[in-house]
Amino acid sequence: MTGTPWKETAGGLATQLERSTDEALAAIGFYTRIPSWRLVSPDRATEFSNTQWAAPLAGIVIGLLLGMCNALFDAIDIADLPRGVLVIVAGLLLTGALHEDGLADVADGFGGGPDRERKLAIMKDSRLGAYGVLAMIASFLLRATLIAALTDPTVAALSLVAAHGAARALMPAMLHRLPNARGEGVACQIGHPSKAAVITALSIGFLALLPLGLIPLIVALIALAFVYGGMTALARWQIGGQTGDVCGTLEQIGEIAVLVLCATLLT
Repeated sequence: MTGTPWKETAGGLATQLERSTDEALAAIGFYTRIPSWRLVSPDRATEFSNTQWAAPLAGIVIGLLLGMCNALFDAIDIADLPRGVLVIVAGLLLTGALHEDGLADVADGFGGGPDRERKLAIMKDSRLGAYGVLAMIASFLLRATLIAALTDPTVAALSLVAAHGAARALMPAMLHRLPNARGEGVACQIGHPSKAAVITALSIGFLALLPLGLIPLIVALIALAFVYGGMTALARWQIGGQTGDVCGTLEQIGEIAVLVLCATLLT
């Protein structure tokens, strides 16, 4: 009988590790074009809401890959601004412009809809309006020029990991806090992440910021808190809750906020 509790504990930990690995692979596959979801065991299928703790983990993977791209472009002596543009293009290819699409839809809907129903209808429409075009252009140019200002490849890599990881850590919190405004769509399919998933996501986002140093860490936390609070209040006011597009907009603004402080404090 001796050792049986240890075997049960080890077996439980192994099962939990397998489940967490599958959830992380599913999240990475959702937030990127990497087909990691194919590695998820069909025997351990789980609610997709349970995978959202790994959203910032997907962001860290994106940041690491973009940091490697940036280092490569720097090594072949590409000028700073074109380097920044190429890193953003690489990011669009890696993620399928998932969050940029959300930003454009929110800009069109919030900017052009006279009431809640019309705003949601505009956001669902696949056509792109003037507000959406301008929002995407602004996001692209801001991020490209901020990355161009990060001339040290190591600092740039740390900044990209921090920006993508921390910004995506905010999305599970919004999904948990706000009701779905439409009752359908991607955010509705994701579901309602648990409080434990939200805490885990925020903890991973915090770890992504940690290598930046104490002062940038504090500034980033304050900035992200304002971004989250402002976007949450705006979404509640405009449409009464969140959608996948709203979460994408939250990610874009959070990413820009972290890159701004990195370009300001680390260069």
